[in-house]
Amino acid sequence: MNTLFDLLLAPFAVLSPIWGLTLISALAGVVLVLLYGRVSNQRKLREVKRAIGAALYESILFRRDLGVSLRAQARMLKGAGHYFVLALPPLAILLVPCILLLAQLQVRYGVRPLTPSESTVVAVKLTDSQPLKGLALQTDGSIEATAPVRIPSLHESIWRITPHSTGTFNISIPAVEITQPIEVGQEVVRLRPLTSRSFWDTLLYPSDLTLPPLIESIEVAYPERSYAPFGVTMHWVIMFFLISLASGLVAAKVFHIEV
Repeated sequence: MNTLFDLLLAPFAVLSPIWGLTLISALAGVVLVLLYGRVSNQRKLREVKRAIGAALYESILFRRDLGVSLRAQARMLKGAGHYFVLALPPLAILLVPCILLLAQLQVRYGVRPLTPSESTVVAVKLTDSQPLKGLALQTDGSIEATAPVRIPSLHESIWRITPHSTGTFNISIPAVEITQPIEVGQEVVRLRPLTSRSFWDTLLYPSDLTLPPLIESIEVAYPERSYAPFGVTMHWVIMFFLISLASGLVAAKVFHIEV
């Protein structure tokens, strides 16, 4: 899955993150609307929409007749419920590619590499049967690591690391034979903030690292990347939602798709 998204998103990797995210969001809105048009019952949706419009006009034209107006409003409410029911199955289908796409965008556009002298934490969680004592982090001279903070109840050890130069560096745990790359001061295709055995963690934080049997998860707390289009700071998910919504609505008009 990671390789597939690497290929699909490769053309955007050469752009500044804000432009890459903008173009991907716009393209995603168009593709999702086209998929919605394929998996939804467009004929039924149009019929229900026309019925709602007719009831709306009726309630306005006969607003002085309370009985007629209330019946028209009741039909509008019933039509809205029917429209919602018709939209649910295709939305459930589209939820799967949306989750996969958002997870891939998170490790590309949601977090950023460290900068030299910027500290962060590395957390290693062992399986329940493994002791924490003796677990050590090994670094080279480019990264400084503190002594670990051990949390036996969580089977977890945490280190604070501070890189001193730009590049891709490895930290390793010899006792369990695992190496974790740390990205500092340079843009990469995607980061690896979390590698875990949990299904949901793997889904939301895709990683190509392989965990040895003794490790449950390894996490690097990369800083969140901030975006400020038009001077307004916002989370990348909000930016994705707004742009994809706008492009999706335009695509729906162009391709005559009921949404």
